[in-house]
Amino acid sequence: MPAINKNFNLTAAAPMNPDKQKEKEVKKDRLASLKGTDFDREFANEMAMGHRKVISLAQAWKQDCKDKDVCNLIDSLLPTLQQHLQMAERLRAPAAQGRTPEPNR
Repeated sequence: MPAINKNFNLTAAAPMNPDKQKEKEVKKDRLASLKGTDFDREFANEMAMGHRKVISLAQAWKQDCKDKDVCNLIDSLLPTLQQHLQMAERLRAPAAQGRTPEPNR
């Protein structure tokens, strides 16, 4: 399939809203301060929330979509985003409790 240029600029170089930047820094610092299962739980929660937000945005974009190629792109990305959300949700579930390893004899 040939590349189609729609003249969209998707670089991350645009300045972020100062409030959003502060929120991002607080989350980063919080994750950096956690260890072990506390980190795992918080990280999984952030991944699930982030994927839910992106899916919601993509669904809203799809409703107002007028460009066939952009609509097709959204349609092709949504199943992957939903699969990633399911994976993040599984990470949030309590770990399966297996048997305790036997000590070395």
